[in-house]
Amino acid sequence: MAYDKELDKQLWTKKVQVGNFSFEVSVMQYGEGAKKVQITRKITDGDRWAKLGRLTSDELEALLPVLKEALSQLTE
Repeated sequence: MAYDKELDKQLWTKKVQVGNFSFEVSVMQYGEGAKKVQITRKITDGDRWAKLGRLTSDELEALLPVLKEALSQLTE
């Protein structure tokens, strides 16, 4: 089965700014499949994407409350 963009739904999203990076935490669902959390990191200077990779303690502290919100979205 080929990927169909029409079936990919973003159910919830929230952005967090930490230093030179913007993090986006989203709850996604493909078709009627399981809801899943997606985390992306974007470099704010130049509007480029960066690999999520390792997090600093500041980044993790900023993301933890948002991840808890995402978890509650998954269980609804």
